[in-house]
Amino acid sequence: MYRYFFRISILVFIPLFLSIAGFVNAATSIPHSEADAYEAGRALIAEGNVNDAINLWIEEKARLQQLGEADFRIGIAAIEAITEHQLSRLYPLASNFYFWGLESRDIQRFKPYIAEELDRLSPLMPESLHAELVNRLKEGSPDVLAGIRGFFVQLNPVLTSNLNERLIEHWERIAYARKHFTRSRSSVYGTDDRGLIYVRYGPADRIETGSFTMNVNDILGFAGEIINQQEREQAQNPSRGFDNEPGGLMGFILDEMFKDNLAKLIADNVLTTRISDRYEIWIYENRAWPGRRNVTFMFGVNAQTGTYGLQTSPESFIPQSAFRERRMRMGDFNFNAGPLIQLSMYKDLRFVDDTYMDIYYDYFDRLLSDESIIQESGYSYLLYRYADELEAIRNLAPQISSVYDELSDIPLEIRQYRFLDEVGAPIELVYLYSMPHTRIVQDYNRFQQTEEAGAQPEYHLRHSVSTYTGSWQLLDRTHDFPPVFFDRFGPDGRMLPGSSAFLIRANEEAGAEDNGFRISATLFNEAYSGQQFIAGTDALAPAVPRSLLAETNIDLKLESLDNPLPVNQPAFSDIVLGYVHDELSDDEQLTPFRDDVIPFFVPSRRAVPQGALVELFFDVYGLHYLAEHSENPNDTIIYRLQYQVDAKEQRNALQRLFSRGQSRTQATVLELETRENSGNHLISIDTSDYVSGSYELTISLLNENDEVMVSRTLPFEVFEN
Repeated sequence: MYRYFFRISILVFIPLFLSIAGFVNAATSIPHSEADAYEAGRALIAEGNVNDAINLWIEEKARLQQLGEADFRIGIAAIEAITEHQLSRLYPLASNFYFWGLESRDIQRFKPYIAEELDRLSPLMPESLHAELVNRLKEGSPDVLAGIRGFFVQLNPVLTSNLNERLIEHWERIAYARKHFTRSRSSVYGTDDRGLIYVRYGPADRIETGSFTMNVNDILGFAGEIINQQEREQAQNPSRGFDNEPGGLMGFILDEMFKDNLAKLIADNVLTTRISDRYEIWIYENRAWPGRRNVTFMFGVNAQTGTYGLQTSPESFIPQSAFRERRMRMGDFNFNAGPLIQLSMYKDLRFVDDTYMDIYYDYFDRLLSDESIIQESGYSYLLYRYADELEAIRNLAPQISSVYDELSDIPLEIRQYRFLDEVGAPIELVYLYSMPHTRIVQDYNRFQQTEEAGAQPEYHLRHSVSTYTGSWQLLDRTHDFPPVFFDRFGPDGRMLPGSSAFLIRANEEAGAEDNGFRISATLFNEAYSGQQFIAGTDALAPAVPRSLLAETNIDLKLESLDNPLPVNQPAFSDIVLGYVHDELSDDEQLTPFRDDVIPFFVPSRRAVPQGALVELFFDVYGLHYLAEHSENPNDTIIYRLQYQVDAKEQRNALQRLFSRGQSRTQATVLELETRENSGNHLISIDTSDYVSGSYELTISLLNENDEVMVSRTLPFEVFEN
């Protein structure tokens, strides 16, 4: 069995700074002048001097930072130039430029440029967030830039790297779209509508192109069905339809000839309808949103406007005139060409995607069962019969990042414990547990097959907590590198997760409610080098190092903010429950906490193995309240702690049969004294007589008269060894 230990190395950051410094020194030094550096840089790029432009902006950025200022325009222009020219070694610099630009304070000066950026972000942002930021911009509030920063921070798939991969990917997609989707310049990116879809979703999984065939045999078949419907309706309502006088065999023959000629006349009318026949369909498989249908986007020339772009459905290729009900010259026959064209189109598309196949068969069934379809003259009803269904599927599709495709998730669990510090301010002890074992095994097998003989993998697991201000400025980031065990197990039989403990407090200057916290687990194999490749292509994944195997980021909401502990009255902190793990050293299981340690292993589940001591660590607060309400006031505060365990469910029937295991333990009372307002406590409970099952601990604070001042309950489980 393998056990992997992990170490911190600061050397990994050195090549980044060398590459940027080397780039800056290689460019011609451009002295700063009174001319606008933004415009000067744009002019250099227009002349093909990208290196000189970036060097100029680096100097201007340094100058403005000394003055505590920022230029939003330069932030946008720099990331645009670096990604357009694929200067991948400068991607960290590009990311830094962008977020520096968001520190601009002169909102009015940069208002038009911020509005353009909000337009560029509209395909990515939820409508509600975009509308809120637009309103903030109208008000001239700097919160608009904080909102943009927060949007990309929360999208960032690799939170702890020195760049924002999702931001870089966004601008790479814009650059690609501007080069390849140029049938018009109608979108916010200066591309046709394909650019909008590409920026939001990336490359399609499949692209189908073709023409609607309007096959004459299909149209004749559809027309025949319509005529038979009309005939069936005439049988119920003789005032409508057509009639041939002769009866018998001759009448039947004449009737069939009449219907054949009528079908041909209908087909001729349909086939002479001019439609926009060329289409391009992008299909995104449901891997991005499991359990849902594939999402399709159709591009072509709109029959009403004559413009190329994204179309809601195949009906957009049909002119409105096709949906007008008309009367044929042969008999009293009513006819609408639109449904026949719709059927023909969906038949052409039925093998493109299952959604189109379902629509085709549904509409064909309607044609056979609802004769009114061909007589409906309501254009909009027929046009949007299935367009709304297709649009609903698209609306459910979230944006896609290829960065996520290259990264695996790491299952995470979190335990949070509320405490107060020495001045009564809330602090929170947060345990992060991650299970990277499956990803390590997968990579280990691949590594053995693909790497050179004798090469050994070098796995590193990193846990991190990032603290942000209310405007999403990074305040602090703390790392821990826990070991991953493959040969040690918890009380429930699962391999022990990698575990870390973080002590978090709200930043008093920013205000507790304004803080944001994100917690992450990242897995590396440092034996790899280079960058990831997008699966199935020769294209590099945006800025993702090949050594990065998996990362999971989640927002952390401090329970101390939603449900704070009371102050200036008796109260318990949250109770940390665990046990001493026989296979772990003291250093591997203790948790440094304030000026003390929690000297036992804290599992992700509140569970202990049968026979182990249940270890409890907690604080008691508000003890001065007891002294103030004591019948015998004294400098020394006397208080009592009472604890008791009740069995909720005992699973071992055989042990219960032989009277092992009690449903309720005897209450234990500890008498304590202190001069302080609070005290921390470590209590051990023997479980040698407990059978496997579910239990509940109740712990109470008693005053000198044995009156319960406050109680706390805690469920836990006992597992058989």
